[in-house]
Formats: sequence, C-alpha cells, structure tokens
Amino acid sequence: MKKTLYSLLIVVFLFGLVACAPVTQAPPATEEPAAPPATEAPVVTEEPVVATEAPEKPAPENPELILATTTSTRDSGLLDVLLPIFEEQTGYVVKMIAVGTGEALKMGEEGNADVLMVHAPASEVTFMENGFGKQRELMMHNDFVLVGPAEDPAGIKTAASAVEAFTKIAEAKAPFASRADDSGTHKMELKLWENAAITPDPAWYLETGQGMADTLKIASEKYAYTLTDRATYLFQMENLDLEILYEGDPAFLNIYHVITVNPDKWPLVNAEGAQAFLDFCISPETQAIIKDYGTDKFGQPLFIADYGKDENNLLGEKPALKIGGNVETEVSLSYDDVAAMTMTTVNAKHPKKDAARDYTGVLLSELLALAKPGADATKLTFVASDGFTSEVAMADVLACADCLVELGDEQSLNAVMPGMESKAWAKYVVEIVIE
Repeated sequence: MKKTLYSLLIVVFLFGLVACAPVTQAPPATEEPAAPPATEAPVVTEEPVVATEAPEKPAPENPELILATTTSTRDSGLLDVLLPIFEEQTGYVVKMIAVGTGEALKMGEEGNADVLMVHAPASEVTFMENGFGKQRELMMHNDFVLVGPAEDPAGIKTAASAVEAFTKIAEAKAPFASRADDSGTHKMELKLWENAAITPDPAWYLETGQGMADTLKIASEKYAYTLTDRATYLFQMENLDLEILYEGDPAFLNIYHVITVNPDKWPLVNAEGAQAFLDFCISPETQAIIKDYGTDKFGQPLFIADYGKDENNLLGEKPALKIGGNVETEVSLSYDDVAAMTMTTVNAKHPKKDAARDYTGVLLSELLALAKPGADATKLTFVASDGFTSEVAMADVLACADCLVELGDEQSLNAVMPGMESKAWAKYVVEIVIE
C-alpha cells in the first residue's frame, strides 16, 4: 500500500515539473515579405497663397493740388468721375475751385492755382503769351446750345444762324439769362451779341452772376432763354422747363484745354502735381472715359475726347475764310485756296513776344483785292473760330504793306499785323468783315 502511494506521489511530482517548465514555441511559418504599398504621388503641403500687392507708390512730397476749373466740368458731373481716379492713382488730393474761365485764368495769373481746366481759347492764348502758363493741351470739346421755354416766344427755332437767333430774342424782348461772370460761356455770349450789333436791354436781360447750373435754373424759373454748354444742360435737364431751341452753328464749338501754371512765374505752385494732372487728363485711359461719359444715361457722350487731334479741324472740315460785308464781291476760300495763292514771308515782332520771327502767308491786301471793299469802308474785323473778334481801322489796314494772313500750324489762318497793337492780331481767323 505504501509502495503504491509512494509511486503515485512520484508521478504527480514529475507532472508538476513538466507543467512548470518554460514553453518553447515553434517559430512561425516563414512568409513572403509583404509588398510595399503602391507608390502614390507625394502629398505636397502648400503654403497658403497670399495675393501679392503692387508696391505702393511713394506719397507725393506735396500732395495738395489746386485745380481752378470752369463750372461746366463740375456741373456736368465729369469731375466727380475723374478726380477720384486721379487721386487714387497718384496720391494727390485735389482741391477743386469751380469758377468762370475768366476767374480761373486770373487765379493762374496770380499763382493761386496749380492747374487750370478752361474753355475760352482766345483768352487762354493770351494767358500763355504773357508767360503765366507752362503747358497747354487740348483735352475735349462739346458745343453750346440756346435753350428756352418750349413755346419759343422769340421763334429762334427757325433762325439760320446764331447771330439771327440772338437778334430774334432782342427783337422779341424775350427774357434772356446771362451768366455775367466772365466765364467761357459768357465770353461766347458777349461775342454773339457783338456780332449781332446788339446791346442787350436790362429790361429783358437778366445778369445772374452764377455758374451754369444755377443760371439754367434761373432761366427755367423766369421763362427765359440762355446760352449753355450741352453737357451741363443734359445733366440738369430733368429739373428744368427748358428745351434746346437752336444748335449746330460752327461758332458754338466749345473747346476745353488743361493748362499748368508756370513755376518760373510762381515758384510755390505745385508744378509736379500740375504736370501729373495734365498727363492724367490726356492719357488714353482718361480720354476713353471722357469719350463714353454720359452715353449710358443720355444716349450720347457729354464731351468729345480730343487729345492728339487737329484743334482747327474738330468738326471735320478745313477752316474756310470768308470775306464779306461792305464789299463788291463776297469771297469764300478754303484753306487750300489760300495756300495756293502767292506766299510772302515777313519778319515781324508780336507786341507781347520778346523777339521777331518770320511769318509766311498771303498779303492781306491781296485777299481784300478779291472782295473789293467799298470806298466808304472804315473798319475791318477779323472773326476767329471761337467767336473772338479783332477790329482794325481800314485806313491802318490800307497803309500796312506787310500785314498778312499767315498759314499757321495745324492749318490755321492767323492775322499778322506788324506795327499794330496785340489786339489787332488774331488767331484761327475764319471771317473778315468790312464795314
């Protein structure tokens, strides 16, 4: 019994040893190494794209720019479009002073403006000749129109010319509102009264002393006629009881120039800013804006962009020269007709120029011989394309052997009157009237 028990204990002891021994596991079956994953395009982590801004232009040393301009460029809304663009592009801040052209030119003469935008060519030429302007460039044009009450009490719709329209107004004693502010429009109006040989009567002639928009409002309230630039009228017409009653006379051409004030005259003017503004006005981009301005609202542009054009041919015709009045034969000559005549060169000094120069053209005596002035003629008047007139005593004309009509630049015809005052000389002559 003991022996059996002893044997059983030995078996249990041996089994325990086997159970407690460390288990040696067989190595796993050998497998083929896993194929690498399919190659994919590497994922590129990009930096966020930041818009690159053009480097800011340095601010102008003197950012304030004073622009003296006619009221029509303001009242037509054009400068409300152009000035913000100019300021954003250049950093200049424009102080606009809208006055009549005469006042704007006076500001330039006194050094109280840096750059001008005006529309009285004859006065502008004088401004330049007197040394107050440094650079003058053609910018744009539109035209003048006569507006009035729809009933047209003076009957100007049937007028054959601007002079006849003004004559009809005077004969009817119909109210007429004048700006009376020495503006380009006012200068044109006065020339037309003068050409009609009429002195307006205060009984029907209203002097507003206001800009174009305000004068239009007064004319509308007073049932009156007035002369206006087309752009301002179209821009304001919704608030007016006025209609365009006469238009289309070549004398109604309304030309705008931009002029920089001469720093040699006034060293404190902002010459750099003025030059920047002039360059902006004549740039292709700005000219394109002017060309389209007003088309969307009025079906027509309010201005015609003109930089680079022949100023004397804006209407598409070469200037013609008419000789009439107290003559035996009225004469009408094209520029080519005048150019085909015998040319004479004289050396003369304009009273407002520093030195004499050569002028080439046709002697005035030869032109007058074609028309044969009356023996009782006492006065000769040159009429320019912008309405400017220059009067000379007939006796002085007949005594002047060197007076001529010059063939000037851009096919202009200019009166050269050696030995006479500057007011006897005239540019852009289109008519000679004998009285």
